[in-house]
Amino acid sequence: MKRPISLLTLCALTLSLVMAIPAYASDAPAPVTIRLAMTQGTDFDPTTGTGTNRGTWNASGVFTDAGTASEAFRLRFGCSSGICSVTSHFTLTSSANPANTVTIKVDLGGFVPLSATQIRFDGKWHVVYGTGAYRGLSGHGEAEVIIDFALADQGLPSNFGTFTGLAHLG
Repeated sequence: MKRPISLLTLCALTLSLVMAIPAYASDAPAPVTIRLAMTQGTDFDPTTGTGTNRGTWNASGVFTDAGTASEAFRLRFGCSSGICSVTSHFTLTSSANPANTVTIKVDLGGFVPLSATQIRFDGKWHVVYGTGAYRGLSGHGEAEVIIDFALADQGLPSNFGTFTGLAHLG
């Protein structure tokens, strides 16, 4: 003989399913935006296309933090526009706790002129590794970097990056 499901049993099952959804969602990748403001370094080597920059960063979304940033980059030349691509490794250090760092690799394609003094690069980013509270961080997404040569000539922050995508802090 079939026994009908009581209203109390149905409510208990529904409540247990609803309670399980937030736990699952917290383990899923979530949106993140990382912004950088870098000052161009003085150690650029035009023969190898390598150099470094320093600046600041902040993040919002799956994690929120801010601090100092260092960049080691390599430009690849030879395209009709001059620069074919840029590969950068950014190390982001938390101001709240310097033991918390994130290293991000960014691959950018050729640039698009925006004005007489500005260019834009677009590409992809992904987390290489993290330390401290960011150990186990994973993430990837779209990258946009705008360089303002007029600001660079004044020694001001001139390279502005915005990295958007998904990250998981596991």
